[in-house]
Amino acid sequence: MPFDDNSFDAVYSFGVIHHTPNIQKTIEETYRILKPGGQAIISVYNRNSAHYYFCSYG
Repeated sequence: MPFDDNSFDAVYSFGVIHHTPNIQKTIEETYRILKPGGQAIISVYNRNSAHYYFCSYG
């Protein structure tokens, strides 16, 4: 990611990270750009989740 180390207090990813070509590298980059004590908030979902049913049939 084109950001300096320790740039952000928080990184938020909802339903995206599992679409990246290299999940491990994405996680490493996420932690690299977080400030010390920062939070990574990451959510993934699948076809058996409530989110999938709500958005698909809602």
